[in-house]
Amino acid sequence: MNWMLSFLLFAGALHVNLNDLRSYRWPIGLLATFGVLIATAVIGSLAYYIFALFGWHVSFLYCLLFGALISPTDPIAVLGVLRTANASKPLKTTIVGEALFPLYSHVDRHRKPPRLLACS
Repeated sequence: MNWMLSFLLFAGALHVNLNDLRSYRWPIGLLATFGVLIATAVIGSLAYYIFALFGWHVSFLYCLLFGALISPTDPIAVLGVLRTANASKPLKTTIVGEALFPLYSHVDRHRKPPRLLACS
């Protein structure tokens, strides 16, 4: 099942024009970095206080982790919705770029991936 995500992302991103992404790189970059950080802080804080209202004592760090998992945009859902929506081209490009960018921003092509399991 894990391998299927890469095919879905490839199929969705295949129709994205790279020149359009370059022309909107600043809004995409701001949304993909600061937008996700702000959403993480807001969602984590809300979760912390909502859990406290129910009497559940959850660490603020765990609530921030929950916010970090929930805040990034799902690129496959965005691509599907924008395909049927009548949004303007700049809005589509910005939203699709913001949805796709965080997935690939942590890829370092010059290093080997870290070994998670020690095999000897």
